[in-house]
Amino acid sequence: GILPQTGTAHRCFFELSPETLIQKGGQIKIELQHYHKEALWIGRCRVSLTDAARQDIQPFLEAELDKAFSTPEDQRTRLQQLTLSRHATLEHWNQKLNELPPASQVYAATRFFDSAGNFKPSLGPREVRKLIRGDIQSPREIMLPGALSQLKDIPWNPNERELSQESERRLTLAEWISHPRNGLFWRSMANRIWQHHFGSPLAGTPNDLGHSGQAPTHPELLDWLACELRDSNGSLKHLHRLILNSSTYQQSATFRDAAAEIDASNQYYWRMSPRRLDAESFRDTLLALSEDLATEMGGPSVKQFNMRPGIHVTPIVDYKGFAPGESAMTRRSIYRFLFRTLPDPFMQAMDCPDASSWTPKRTVSMGPLQALALMNDEFVIYMGQRLSETLNQDYAKVPSSITALFRKALLRDPTPEEMLIFSEYTSQHSLANACRFLFNSNAFMFIE
Repeated sequence: GILPQTGTAHRCFFELSPETLIQKGGQIKIELQHYHKEALWIGRCRVSLTDAARQDIQPFLEAELDKAFSTPEDQRTRLQQLTLSRHATLEHWNQKLNELPPASQVYAATRFFDSAGNFKPSLGPREVRKLIRGDIQSPREIMLPGALSQLKDIPWNPNERELSQESERRLTLAEWISHPRNGLFWRSMANRIWQHHFGSPLAGTPNDLGHSGQAPTHPELLDWLACELRDSNGSLKHLHRLILNSSTYQQSATFRDAAAEIDASNQYYWRMSPRRLDAESFRDTLLALSEDLATEMGGPSVKQFNMRPGIHVTPIVDYKGFAPGESAMTRRSIYRFLFRTLPDPFMQAMDCPDASSWTPKRTVSMGPLQALALMNDEFVIYMGQRLSETLNQDYAKVPSSITALFRKALLRDPTPEEMLIFSEYTSQHSLANACRFLFNSNAFMFIE
């Protein structure tokens, strides 16, 4: 076999017995059997014939190359020139191949494949027929894609080409849904973006916007945001910038008794409601504080767990045995590989939603399991150690390191009371534990 020497040149020699000799004009068929589990390709197959003995072939090839090199350029034969040209070309492209990044597995989907049992390729859109009173035994005429006739302001006039392919049908439907005159779509998008920044949407039922859901608290504001999103060609960045630069978003979280008597739930946004960091933001913040966060964008998802085959179909997933110092742990949480049936216990304790169900609005809880996870999880412990190492490199004394910790984690200096508490705690339990102590505080966990 050639494994693991893939991607390189290989040779094989076949000695033909006298019985296999053929007459002029005959053919020889060479069949290669592939027994490897991996999918390997033959890049460039060449067949050469010679009457030389097997032990003389390899030395002969090297001798021909040496002879061509030693021959003056103006005296080389045509064969020698081709030999040197071939050698230089191979050296050049072998060098280029070695400079390529390591090969990675790529998954591709196609609808062109051989039928296997009930798995048959669907080369065209599936026929949908009209059923009278739902009777599947007596299907009637074929029904073509269409739109609601009541929505006359949103045009629906696809041509036959757009309806002949499944992908074109989906694209036509998406364009119809996101039409500039479809106010429901743009209001729904604006409502969700507002919820992302403020923790609660303008309309309390983001998955059921309309007459059957809750009415928006600020309908004019929702309409204006929807128009801004629509008129900017659906630019989410434009709407994010608009909200973040608003005085409403930049309000203080200071509580005022007089305002609370009128609007205790802060429905009219007289202050910025404190919001707890979600699981992904908390994890990424720890990585950023320790200067370990990998900021590169794109690429495949990373598995932050060890996995081995199980007794049945479901494998055994080990989150605890995965070292927190692995390079895969430094990727942003958006690139985490989500095992839907076996979620990460730490992220689950931090109210990370179930990946197998829709979550229009996340739940926020403060329980004992969460506090235990924040103090004892190996990832949090490791991040505390990494942050303390970063601080100890620049600050030798405890008070200066405590001040640097607060400035880095909370963007402010510690109060005299906080300085006293953290200095005593650091002297007794080390700076790494003090970092963990701060991670578990309301000042760090909540955005004000």
